[in-house]
Amino acid sequence: MTKFTSRIILISILVLAIFLRLFRIDQVPARLTHDEMSLGYNTYSILKTGKDEWGRLLPLDFEAFGDHKLPAYIYFSVPFIALFGLTPIATKMVSFISGILVILLLYKLTKLLLGKEKLALITSLCMAISPWAIHISRMALESHLALAFFMSGLYFFIKGWKENKRKIIYLSSIFFGLTFYAYIAYRLIIVLLAFSFGIYLIIKERKYIKTWIIWGLGITIVVFPLITLLFTNSGTARLKQVSLFSNPGIVMTVDEKRSLCYLVEPNVLPKICSLFFHKPGEFFKQFAGNYFSLLSPEFLFLSGDKNLYLANPGYGEFILIFLPFYIVGLYVLMKLKGKEALLLKICFFIAPIPSALVESPQIVRASLVLPLIVFCIGLGLYQFIQWLQSYKYKRLLYLIFITLIIFFNMQYFLDYFYIYPAQYDNAAYPFDQRVANYIKKNEDQAEKIFIDKDFPDSYILLAFYNKFDPAWLQQNIVRNNIDSYGFSHPKILGKMEFVDAPYAMVKSYLCQYPNQNYIFISKPYLDILNTETYYNFVHVHPQVSIFNTKQLRENLQKTGALAGFCGADSTL
Repeated sequence: MTKFTSRIILISILVLAIFLRLFRIDQVPARLTHDEMSLGYNTYSILKTGKDEWGRLLPLDFEAFGDHKLPAYIYFSVPFIALFGLTPIATKMVSFISGILVILLLYKLTKLLLGKEKLALITSLCMAISPWAIHISRMALESHLALAFFMSGLYFFIKGWKENKRKIIYLSSIFFGLTFYAYIAYRLIIVLLAFSFGIYLIIKERKYIKTWIIWGLGITIVVFPLITLLFTNSGTARLKQVSLFSNPGIVMTVDEKRSLCYLVEPNVLPKICSLFFHKPGEFFKQFAGNYFSLLSPEFLFLSGDKNLYLANPGYGEFILIFLPFYIVGLYVLMKLKGKEALLLKICFFIAPIPSALVESPQIVRASLVLPLIVFCIGLGLYQFIQWLQSYKYKRLLYLIFITLIIFFNMQYFLDYFYIYPAQYDNAAYPFDQRVANYIKKNEDQAEKIFIDKDFPDSYILLAFYNKFDPAWLQQNIVRNNIDSYGFSHPKILGKMEFVDAPYAMVKSYLCQYPNQNYIFISKPYLDILNTETYYNFVHVHPQVSIFNTKQLRENLQKTGALAGFCGADSTL
């Protein structure tokens, strides 16, 4: 293959990747998550005031909902929000660009490791059409930026080792250090990677120890501004909120088994059971289950992520036809020799750990697994193509194989781009921009707007779509105290108050304040009192009910039912 031909193929792959990541991006996924809206609005706040939504000047820790978002994605998004405004597409641009960079980096890494142009093109094509890669490129995800940083670091690190150029190795420390600013899971990955490779050097190649130490110091220098945050609540809050360590179910499982042992035989059996049923053992069992589930064919090629906003149900994270190539490629990967290949293997075994530390496999926390699985699929495909070269009917087999790949991919993309957003339009968030538009249109005529707490952090959706002035929000938001999980949610923002069961308040406000107007945004109630009800895409399932006391009062007066409706509650 000539260099010119290779470049044309690579450019074609990138064009395909761009198309698959931008086509209907305003509709697929159907809605933003509240985390995406938080990233977008905090970027907007930084752009307009230099402060986050909490009023903190150029922070390295964005408290947001109490989940303490890292700064890289927000600061890298500032130019796009400045150019295109506070929109969903502008908020996703950093993730989209990261997705394209990941394809290029995988191409460069594959070529660097194995020196095979065809293999590098195959892996980049697999990444371009991977459902996992496409979906996370269409969402505003901090982990995707972290993946681009990590792969950049890995590329320069391996290039430095292969060419014996220490300056390039030291350059990689900058990118590895930047992952600490992007996504918390990569902090653990970098530490484990540095530790594992350090042990290898001590055992096998001690002459490189000095280089390894300087490389580690380089990462430390890049990370230094974060040092004070790494070991405080802001640095560990997310781990406490979602990890197995804070899962009460583990304690409950152990306690239940020990209690049953006592009930069966109260003298000797409890002592024996305490040796076999304990928190470390239960933790390890769940961790191991999560770890191997993430790498299993069932998760990767059949079921996929359980979170509907992260996956299209009924499909795996990769097209099923690639399953045998994953298995073959995994075998080939384990057979590769050399310290560069060892580094890749270390990454493969470390990558699932952050996701395994949570309750179930999740593609965001496991983002580093993505290029490694794609690399294995690419290796398997390359071996298959090499085998076909010696087969008599290779052209026929090529035709059948390519037809099957096109068919399975077209089936998935048809479902993903058209059926998935219609069927699961509320997977990311319970309601959409229609509620924000309603409030914007009616808030001037309302005394107060009550919003159901069942809608998680709905203030951020209203702030995002109605583009609340960040300076105004910083001054007018009143938050609840931090809860036991470290979260903090607002209770008042201007006219808006976030309450439990606002539906139950409608009658008293309608009847006791006849000259004032109140708006209630509630989880759906199919009641004659509804001013408006917003349904899902197919107009079957209600998603939110709106009660406007002025309009309700007028409707009841027209039918002569107001006095009877209010009864003893009336002040008319």
